[in-house]
Amino acid sequence: MISQSLLLELKKILEEDFRLNLTMQEVTKMGVALLGYFETLAQIEKKTSCLNKSKPYGK
Repeated sequence: MISQSLLLELKKILEEDFRLNLTMQEVTKMGVALLGYFETLAQIEKKTSCLNKSKPYGK
């Protein structure tokens, strides 16, 4: 779940930086998609760092 204040901040960024005037429903969809994307990246990083720690350097 994404807080209302973070969604409003995202809406403001989209308006100011990208000149996109989206509804809160659209901003929420985008926020949920971004959250899922970064959660996936974090999982990949965690798995990758665990694999790298178990292998000797340079092999």
